[in-house]
Amino acid sequence: MQNTVQLPGYTITSCLWRHTGRVAYGAQRQVDGTRVIIETLDTEYPDRRQVAALQHEASIAARLEGVVGVRRIHLVLPHGSGNLALISDHYDSSLTDLLDRTNGGHLPVLQVLEVARDLTRTLSEIHARNIVHKAITPHNVLFDRKRGELALTGFSIASELGQERQATDLATHLDGLLAYISPEQTGRMNRSLDYRSDYYSLGVLLYELLTGRPPFVANNTLEWVHHHISRLPPTPSSVSPEVPKAVSDIVLKLLSKSPDERYQSGEGLLHDLVRCITDIEQGQPPLPFDLGEKDRLQQFLIPQALYGRERELDELLNLFEQAVEGRTRFCLVHGYSGVGKSALVNEIDRYQVRERGFLVQSKFDQFQQGEAYSALASTFRGLVQQVLLEPEAQLSTWRERLVDALGPNGALVIDLVPELALIIGDQPPVPELPPAENRNRLQLVLAAFLRVFAGKGHPVVLFLDDLQWSDTPTLELLRRIVTARDQSHLLLIGAYRSNEVGPGHPLSLLLKDLDNHQRLHEIPVWPLDQYSVTQLVADALRCAPDASTDLSAMLYQRAEGNPFFTNELLRQLHAQGAISANPDTGQWHWQLENTRWEDISHDVVAFMLDSLRQLPAATQKVLQLAACIGNTFTLHTLAAIYEHSTADTALALLPALKQYTVLPLHSDYRLVSQPDARLSLNPHYRFQHDRVQQAAYNLIDASELPRMHLRVGRLLLQHGGEAPGNDLLIDIVNHLNLGRDLIESEDERWQLAGFNLRSGTRARQASAYESALDYLRIARELLPENAWASHPALMQSLASELQLCFYLTGRTEEADHWLEVMLEHAVTPLDRADALAIRTRQNATLGRMNESIQAAIEGLALLGVNFTEHPTLDDIARERQRVEEYLGGREIAELVDAPIIDDPATLTAMRLLMEIFAAAFLSGSNLFSYLVLKAVNLALHRGNCPESAFAYAAYGMLLCGELDEPALGYEYGKAGLAINERLDDLSLRARVIYVYAMFVHHWSNHWSTLTPWFRKGIEAGYQSGDLLYLAYSAQDCVIWDPAMDLETARRLHAENLEIVRECAYQDSLDSGSLFLQMQRNFLGETEAPSSLSSRDFDADHCLDAMTDRQFMTGIANHHIYHAEINALYGDYEKALESVRKQDKLIRSAMSLPQLVRFYVVANLTLTTCYPTMGMAEQQATRQRLEQDLTRMTLWADNCEANFRHLQWLMSAELARLDGDNLTALAHYDAAIDGARASGFLRDEAAAFERAARLLLALGRGRSAEGYLRGAYGMYNRWGARRKVEQLEEEFPLLREWRQAQLGEAGHSLSNLDLASVMKASREISGEMVLDQLLQKTLAILLENAGGQWGCMIKRTGARCVVEAAILPEQDQPLANIPTRSTLSDHHGNAIAMPMSVLSQVFQRGEAIVLHDAAADGPFTNDPYTVSLLPRSVLCVPILRERFEAAVYMENNLTDGAFTGDRVELIRLLAAQAAVAIENAHLYAQVQDYSRTLEEKVAERTAELESLNVELQRLADRDGLTGVANRRSGNAYLQDTWLRLRRESQPLSVIMLDVDDFKRFNDNYGHQMGDECLIRVAGALEAQIQRSTDMVVRYGGEEFMMILPNTDPDGAIRVAENARLAIEALAIEHDHSSTCDHITVSVGCATTVPSEQATAEQLVYEADQSLYKAKQGGRNRMHVAG
Repeated sequence: MQNTVQLPGYTITSCLWRHTGRVAYGAQRQVDGTRVIIETLDTEYPDRRQVAALQHEASIAARLEGVVGVRRIHLVLPHGSGNLALISDHYDSSLTDLLDRTNGGHLPVLQVLEVARDLTRTLSEIHARNIVHKAITPHNVLFDRKRGELALTGFSIASELGQERQATDLATHLDGLLAYISPEQTGRMNRSLDYRSDYYSLGVLLYELLTGRPPFVANNTLEWVHHHISRLPPTPSSVSPEVPKAVSDIVLKLLSKSPDERYQSGEGLLHDLVRCITDIEQGQPPLPFDLGEKDRLQQFLIPQALYGRERELDELLNLFEQAVEGRTRFCLVHGYSGVGKSALVNEIDRYQVRERGFLVQSKFDQFQQGEAYSALASTFRGLVQQVLLEPEAQLSTWRERLVDALGPNGALVIDLVPELALIIGDQPPVPELPPAENRNRLQLVLAAFLRVFAGKGHPVVLFLDDLQWSDTPTLELLRRIVTARDQSHLLLIGAYRSNEVGPGHPLSLLLKDLDNHQRLHEIPVWPLDQYSVTQLVADALRCAPDASTDLSAMLYQRAEGNPFFTNELLRQLHAQGAISANPDTGQWHWQLENTRWEDISHDVVAFMLDSLRQLPAATQKVLQLAACIGNTFTLHTLAAIYEHSTADTALALLPALKQYTVLPLHSDYRLVSQPDARLSLNPHYRFQHDRVQQAAYNLIDASELPRMHLRVGRLLLQHGGEAPGNDLLIDIVNHLNLGRDLIESEDERWQLAGFNLRSGTRARQASAYESALDYLRIARELLPENAWASHPALMQSLASELQLCFYLTGRTEEADHWLEVMLEHAVTPLDRADALAIRTRQNATLGRMNESIQAAIEGLALLGVNFTEHPTLDDIARERQRVEEYLGGREIAELVDAPIIDDPATLTAMRLLMEIFAAAFLSGSNLFSYLVLKAVNLALHRGNCPESAFAYAAYGMLLCGELDEPALGYEYGKAGLAINERLDDLSLRARVIYVYAMFVHHWSNHWSTLTPWFRKGIEAGYQSGDLLYLAYSAQDCVIWDPAMDLETARRLHAENLEIVRECAYQDSLDSGSLFLQMQRNFLGETEAPSSLSSRDFDADHCLDAMTDRQFMTGIANHHIYHAEINALYGDYEKALESVRKQDKLIRSAMSLPQLVRFYVVANLTLTTCYPTMGMAEQQATRQRLEQDLTRMTLWADNCEANFRHLQWLMSAELARLDGDNLTALAHYDAAIDGARASGFLRDEAAAFERAARLLLALGRGRSAEGYLRGAYGMYNRWGARRKVEQLEEEFPLLREWRQAQLGEAGHSLSNLDLASVMKASREISGEMVLDQLLQKTLAILLENAGGQWGCMIKRTGARCVVEAAILPEQDQPLANIPTRSTLSDHHGNAIAMPMSVLSQVFQRGEAIVLHDAAADGPFTNDPYTVSLLPRSVLCVPILRERFEAAVYMENNLTDGAFTGDRVELIRLLAAQAAVAIENAHLYAQVQDYSRTLEEKVAERTAELESLNVELQRLADRDGLTGVANRRSGNAYLQDTWLRLRRESQPLSVIMLDVDDFKRFNDNYGHQMGDECLIRVAGALEAQIQRSTDMVVRYGGEEFMMILPNTDPDGAIRVAENARLAIEALAIEHDHSSTCDHITVSVGCATTVPSEQATAEQLVYEADQSLYKAKQGGRNRMHVAG
């Protein structure tokens, strides 16, 4: 801000206003005293853009000299530090001031109409000179009170183009203007702006003058855009009643969203305004009349509406709605050039604005295909630019999301989208990775970047045009995005010319690969039919279709329905005068001579070429140069190769802009015609259409093209400097390459070769391998034969890049040749070793394992590392001895701080060793152990590097496996992790984590802790692009958690397999799929108990494929899993076959969790089959079983939680073989207890079953029954449905027992708190130590009843003892209480008690509830009551056959604390506690004395479990329908919400309401109503397919369905099926307003739970949707959103 200005010859008299960066002063011209306004920039140091805007305004004013109502600018004077001052006519105020001074904030109607009349006349003159103002605001309408004159000012953004395409970037629009811009001025309406835009702004101005308020109010840019495009304002007459309806109608016509519905001329508007003015001046209110009677189209404009595309637009909008709802869709729009593909897609923008979403677009350039991801990067820049418009609060949220999503790889995205740094700041550089990982990392981070923007509430439409010219990396990324499981709210649109995409085109290959994918949709766009062309022509001529039939037919015949060609023909006919206006009618007439028509070409390019040749020579020249640059270009680049100033270049380009040959992409194009060398503006332009660019390119003689490109390239190089940046490099090289044959200078050829090498390297880094190879081949072509001798460094780099690109493109022979060249020219042993490291890696990747090992050995020898290909056990022993020597007494943890290796030879040696890890592991020989030890010794001897971390982790794997030292292995594994973290090495992190987790961690830590490590591995894989180890971590992520039920584990594992499938590693997918099939087998979903095959998976085919690939670990898994399923179902002969097969592959399971499972299943199988074996086989088997037990014991000593129960199980089996049955049963019990304590559900069930079968074999059926029930219960809890059914078939008593338990429902707990019930159930049933059980039970009962204190009293005969007590905070005063009213606990402490209450409870066996014990009831005279005056009292009996007790509790804070519901809960919990206490007694006796009470223990355990089941069933069931009640449904919904929030998975809720149920009850009776609800509930239950889904009776006739892990598509299917199922019940309802039978209305809502939302909000959304479904007519479904 500046205080004032000093201009010679002028005296400042006042400051008139400050507004949007400008200031205006009233002044007098000293020479004659004339009053003037001095307008200048309100800053001491203006930037050049602001100055250019002032100059632009002055130049527009000069063009409008003589137009009445335009402020005259007399002079433009420089002043200050580069500032300018506009000296103009004096006006003392503006309409803004006028409004501020009015009473009520608005002007009289007549005054407003007079303002409108004067402004309309002025605008008519302005538009006649082909200028659009674009900023009609109250501030820009000046007013002089003395003269009573208006003047229009504010031309700084005015356009000199008849039609101007608006950019979507509104950042340059000032806040004061946003309220007045037209819908098309937002850039979001798929149409260019013309003079009618000013009429909309005029309408906003008049609305404000009439009502004192603008038609819309918004808080930010995007809200303004939304209002202008989508919102209708209230009528002015409704806001201000004094506004006549006729005047209100005029304003609303001006405010029409479509320019075609506004006034089309100043003449038409002026006529209607004058008519209203006349009526008011004559004292008559203007009555409504037909508006626009005198309206005429002021200019010839090509219609911008879509014609003949209704079906295609509907399809596109339907896909957009699906994206809004959360889905991802990939839409291919294809057709011939000019057929209107882009226009169709752009039509979606106005709908996108309403959803607060993003539409971003870019196109591929046929002349610029060297830069990978360039088009996609352009769309990403559009996303960032739109977010930058957000207020700081929202911007901060975006910043957090982006930083979280991009992690350490933000710099990769900033490299493509520099604007991103404005949001997240500069990011640290990322480490270099091998090509495949580099490509994967980049694609993963770009996909993650897109997911940030595409989300609920802000869907993304991403449009890529001209996909036929796309680069391969972009297509690969599109494939990843389209198939990604976690991508949502995205509509990806690709347009391409179908006639230019053949069968072998990369796009065709992509579409073939995605064929039938549910997300892929195609919309073919054909030429317009003749009817549509007729409509287009009629609208252009403003006449009826019949009046232009002949012209339409001619145009249709010539353009063949091509919209672009048709429009260009119309435009050309008007330019030539064949279409002209009739001044009398205002319509357009046409007259065309046949000879002239016949001269017009049938080819659109030739036609455009003729049109371009009519332009000035300078314009043709710049268009030729622009066409060489590409479809889009910048002014600076064009000026550089045109060799003129930017101002001269802009002037030369202006005729092309006015003819719409070239379109400006930024509003700054208006400002660059000023001859200011310091002006740094650099507007972007694009050709109107590719055919136009092609025509401009064809202006160049074909023979001159190489020379032209060479010249362009040299000029660009001169402009960019001798070492151009990456942004210019590709353009420069492409031009120079086209003209390279003309280069004679040797130095210039060397320079261009270097540029091609840089370009090839950059393309290779972006995964554009074919483009990279093209550049590199040209580089070699440019160099002389003796290049190795003269420039060895350059040739070494070129040879390395060529070799790598040949390899990456699958040209192995050429790659091998160039590797030989590199070896031939290697100078030092290190150079040769580096080349051999490349050969090692590439051979391994190609599956040439022996060649890989040979190359590594050769390279290691060059570096002085002796390595034998066939190591002996002695070799391995020596290396182990060296480990101790090199460790030198250090603690393993100290290795983390070892020196960092900086010796290149050692680093290469470590790299060589690591490259053959896979080959050595797959060899199945001693080579792997030898290799690991070699790498570890090198690391111990030399220090740390990234490979050292992997070596230590692998050594940990070796120690935990064949070397049987898991504790030591754990130490080395942790050291490897720590070294990786210390070095901050992302490149190997995923594999270090996986090796540690899969081979080391689980030997020393509980298996449930594996999942977090695998999740870290997944994250590291995404960040580093290491998809192989990402897939490995995903395949093993959740499957080893022993406490997880099968249904949950299967679901989560299936979801993780989608990640594996995206990574496209077949080995990992096969291995993970086999485990999934084993889970499905246990669940009963495979073809047979002995099969892993199902309808969608062939296990034998999988095995054959793995055998062909020699994937030995997968084959091992196949054998182990078959052994497990056959052993589970008792088919031990088949299990034995699998065990024998796996014995041969035992090394393939080394250190894996599968090895443990194999030891268990092998033990159970061999011990079962043992009696049928021959003596020799028995002897070998016995020896093996004992060895296996020894190893399991070793593991158990290292990690008791994982392996001790298995040790007991294996010991029990050996004892059983020896006939030591008591010992065997003791060991089985120890296994059961150990498995339960560690949460191994499956192993606990197996131990129960094996004990039961032993007892059955001994003829002790009653003893076995308890164990059978235990096995049955645990298998059921685990979820092994097929095994449960098998047990029921084999032991019918289990089915009878289960049915009996289910039939014992004696109480209804529909109102109980499910959370309390479940907590009590878990706590009571989980404790077996009697003292602890009693105390815990009492605490639970107090908590659930609401008691302050209490105790548990056990009666034995006539003696009562306090077994457990939770006493009041204040000690009881015992002085006045007789001894007979106290009881003692085990410590001899006296506790006062109302003995009369206890006596009655024990005698009658019934609970006593006293709401005010001291005031009324039969116990008021008890000494305890008289002395201590208790208030609320509850005493409940706990009665069993051998156990008699009672729980007594008080609450002395209130009366009536123990409600009926609470008492009911305590009764059931007390019954459960009784079983648990008796069970604990029996268990203690068994532990102390013998096995004689086994039957009772098992019986009580099973009874306890049945009570748990019964308790839960009663607590969460609705008494009428049997489905879940509302309380339990809410609890389940809340738990599910929290779980899915952690997993970021969708949750759907469906609300259903029986239509007109009150009428049903009223007419058919409540009994029929109850029956109806029962049948409805049953039908709903029949619709759910998964155990995790739940049907809830929400209240009355309203039901809720809870669907975890269900996306909107799935929820809609379930909801509609449910609605149809109810309808299919055909329950008669003649009194329904919908139909003659019972129906339901359905509301559906889906979300991914987050911390910002709640489950209640989701239910509310579903309920609101239900309400809308009812409003819409009932018996229908409505989806939220």
